[in-house]
Amino acid sequence: MRFLLLAYSSKLFGILRSRIAKHTDLRLRLLHELLNGIMLIKTFAWERPFGKPVSDARVLEMVGMKKKGMLYGLMLGLYQVSPKLALFGTLVTYILQGNQLDAETVREMFDCLIVDYMICLLVYRPL
Repeated sequence: MRFLLLAYSSKLFGILRSRIAKHTDLRLRLLHELLNGIMLIKTFAWERPFGKPVSDARVLEMVGMKKKGMLYGLMLGLYQVSPKLALFGTLVTYILQGNQLDAETVREMFDCLIVDYMICLLVYRPL
């Protein structure tokens, strides 16, 4: 499950990064045009009309960056919580099947999940 979540989040990060890159390219292109004509713009006091498209492009870029940041925070939180939830779910399932729970069983389940978590840390590092 964790591997599917990592694959899906990587795809989402790629999509968001390409959208942000498009907005950044638009903003930089507008800034380049603005700087090339800065003498004319200053002469006729056209700073505000020419500055608005640049600021609008920056707003679009920031919206994408905010979405990426929220997704990053969500994935980091899920990454930290998932081993604990897996252990809890495993223990609940074990008890609901009518088995007797003791400390050694909990330790063995914990060790198995921690080994899985460590392998995941080595292979798929946190975003």
